[in-house]
Amino acid sequence: MPDWQIATALSIILLLGLGTHISYRRPPSPLWPSLPLAFGAALLFSVGDLIANQWPVDSTAREIGMFLAYTGLLCITPAWWVFSCRFSQISGYSSICSRFDVRWLIGINAILWVGLITNPLHGAFFESHPETRSSYGPLWYITATVNYLALIGTVILHSRGALLEKDPTVRSHCRFLVGAILIPLILNMTYVMSPVVLSYDPTALGFALSSAMLLYAVRRRDLFSLEQVSLPSLLNTDQDAIVIISRYRRILYANPAAQKFFGSDFLQPGSSADPLFEPRSTTFRLPEPSQALPNAEPSDHLLTSPQGEEKWFAIETSGVIESSGKQAGVCVRLRDQTALRNAHHEAARRLGLLEAIGQSSGHGLLVEDESGHIFYANEALRTMWDLPDRPLPTHTLELEQLLQGRIGNLPTPHRLFDAETFGSGPGAEALGADCTLTDGRILEVQTFPVSTAHGFEGRTWRFTDVTRIRAETQLMIQNQKLEGLGILADGIAHEFNNLLATIVGNAELIRETLEDDIESSNSLEELEEAALQASERTRQLIAYAGKASFEREPVNLGQLVREVGELSAVSFPSHVGIEFCLHPALPLVKAGAPEMRHVIMNLLMNAADALGEKPGTITITSGIGHPERMPNAEASVEYGKPSEDGIYVQVSDDGCGIDALAINRVFDPFFTTKFAGRGLGLAASRGILESHSASFRVESILGIGSRFSFVVPLEADSGQ
Repeated sequence: MPDWQIATALSIILLLGLGTHISYRRPPSPLWPSLPLAFGAALLFSVGDLIANQWPVDSTAREIGMFLAYTGLLCITPAWWVFSCRFSQISGYSSICSRFDVRWLIGINAILWVGLITNPLHGAFFESHPETRSSYGPLWYITATVNYLALIGTVILHSRGALLEKDPTVRSHCRFLVGAILIPLILNMTYVMSPVVLSYDPTALGFALSSAMLLYAVRRRDLFSLEQVSLPSLLNTDQDAIVIISRYRRILYANPAAQKFFGSDFLQPGSSADPLFEPRSTTFRLPEPSQALPNAEPSDHLLTSPQGEEKWFAIETSGVIESSGKQAGVCVRLRDQTALRNAHHEAARRLGLLEAIGQSSGHGLLVEDESGHIFYANEALRTMWDLPDRPLPTHTLELEQLLQGRIGNLPTPHRLFDAETFGSGPGAEALGADCTLTDGRILEVQTFPVSTAHGFEGRTWRFTDVTRIRAETQLMIQNQKLEGLGILADGIAHEFNNLLATIVGNAELIRETLEDDIESSNSLEELEEAALQASERTRQLIAYAGKASFEREPVNLGQLVREVGELSAVSFPSHVGIEFCLHPALPLVKAGAPEMRHVIMNLLMNAADALGEKPGTITITSGIGHPERMPNAEASVEYGKPSEDGIYVQVSDDGCGIDALAINRVFDPFFTTKFAGRGLGLAASRGILESHSASFRVESILGIGSRFSFVVPLEADSGQ
C-alpha cells in the first residue's frame, strides 16, 4: 500500500473515531456545532484526497475528490475560528483576535468556493497534474493566505492561553489545541511551498496526528468538557473523605482525607471497596452493582479505621454519571461528625441536667442569650402560662406578644422580659417583682444575668406561682389580727350589753315613778334611745367577732338582693344608678335573712360612698358557681376557701377604687378612707360571712372602680 494511502486511511479512521466520540459525549452547547464541523471538514478533505489520489487518471473521480478536498479545506478554517473564539471566551483568555467577525472569513471562502466549483478561471486556482504536484494560480494563493492567516490567528489565541492563563488545566488544553492546529497547517504549507516535489500531500497525515492527540486529550485530560479544574485538583483539598467507586465496587479514586483515615494500602485503584466498609461499620452498606443509586439524605454511621480509631461520619452517596446518562459508579463522601456529636452529647447532658433541676424545683425557667433568643425553657413554664401543646417562639419578644393577653399587671408599664421592669439600673443585678395575670394568679418573677466560661452571655427568668402561698399567708395574718380583735370586741360587747341592760332597766323603773314629770320623761326617752343604739353597736361587734347567733332558713339571695337594692336606691343621690344582673332561678341557701340583708346593704352603701359626687353606676350580679374576676385588677384580697358549689353575689362600682395598701384593711373595724365615724359596717359584714362559711373577695383598680364578691355554699338539703 502506498504511503499516502496509509496516511490518508489512518486520518479517516481517527477522524471518524474522534467525531463519533465527540458527538456521543456531545460537547457543551457553546462549542456546538463548530467543533463537530471542524472535524467533519477535516474528514471531508481526507476522503476527497483519498479519491483524487486513488484514481488519478479518471478525470471525473479526480474532480470529485478535488472538489471534496478543497471544500473541506475552505470549511476547516471558519469552523476552527468559531470554535477557538468560543472556547477562549468560556475559558477566560479571549483577546482582540477573538473579536474578529467570522462572517468576513466565511464570505471570502464562500466566494472562492463558488469560483472553484464553477471554475471559470480554472488556471487562476490550480492545475492538476497526476502523480506530481499541482501548479497553483494567484487566486489559490489568495485563498491559502486568508486561511493560513486565520489559522495562525487561532494558534496565537490558544498560545496566549497556554502561556498566560493561571489555571493549569486550561493551559494544558490550550497546548493540545495549538498542536492540533499547527501540525496539519505546517504539513500543508510544506507541501505547497516546498521546492522539492513531495510524492503525496502530507496534510491528511497531519490530520491523523492531530486526531490522535485530541483523542488522548479528550479521554485523559477532559478536553472540550469545560472543566476548569481537574477532579483531583478539586477534591484533593476537600476536608471530607471522598472515595469514588465503580459500579462493580472497585476503587477509582480516593482523596488524601480518605487515605488518612483508611490508609493508602486499602485505597489502591482497582482494588475492591468492600474491605473499606463491611468490616468497619455495622450500619453502612454500599449499593449493589445492579441497583440504581437511591436518593437518600446523609446518615450518621460509626466507622473503625484500620488503626482502631472510631469516628462518626455523615455518609452521603451520589451517582457518578457518564455523559451518556448512565451511572458509572458511586461517589462516597464521609463528613467527620465526631466532634459535633460529642458536642451535641455534652449539650444534651447539660440540658438534661438543667431540665431535671427545672422540673424538680417547680419553677418556670427561661434562659435567653444577650440578643433575646430563647436558649432554654422548661415544661413548668409552659404549664404555668398554659402553653402545653404550642411550640414556644424562638425570641422573647415573640413570646411576650403571645402572652400579652394573659398579663394583667406589671410593676411598671414595660415589657415582661425586660430587666428594668423589675428593678432600676442597668439590670445587671438580680431583680424581682410580682406579675399579676388576668385570671387572678400572682407570679413572682426573678431575673439575674448568666455568664459562663464557654462564652455564653444571657439572662435567666424564674417564674413562681405564689397565688396560694400569698393568699394563705395573707389569710393567716388577717385571721391572727382579727382573732385578737374579735376576742376583744366580743368581750367588750358582752360587758357593754350587761351595762346597757342595767341602764335600760333602771330607766324603765324611773319612768314609772315620774309619770307626771314630762321634762324628766323626755330625758329618759333620749337615754333609752341612746342605750338602744349602743346595743346595736354591740351586736355589730359581736357579728364582727363571728359570735352572733342567728336562725338559718331557706333564703332566695336573688330576691333578697333585689329587695335590698330597690330599698337602698331610694336613699342614694340621684347621680347614683343601680343595675341588676340577677340569675332568674337561683337555688335556696340556708342563711340568716336579716344578716344577709345587712351584708348586702353595707356593700351597697360602701359602693355609693366610693362614687362620692361623681355620677356612676352600681351593678349587682348574682349567679351559680364562682364570680368572674375583675380584668387587670391592680389590687385584690381574698378571704375563706371557695366552696365547690355555691351562690355568689357581686357588687361593682365605677368609683375611685382602692389602692394596694388600703385594700387589706377594708374589713378592719372603724377603718375608712372617708370621714370619721364610719367603717364598722364592712367589719360586721365580714363576721357575718364567716359565720355562714362564705368566701369573699375584693378587687380594685384606682380610678376605675372596685368589685366586692361573696359566695355562700349550697347546703346538701337546700330546697329549690
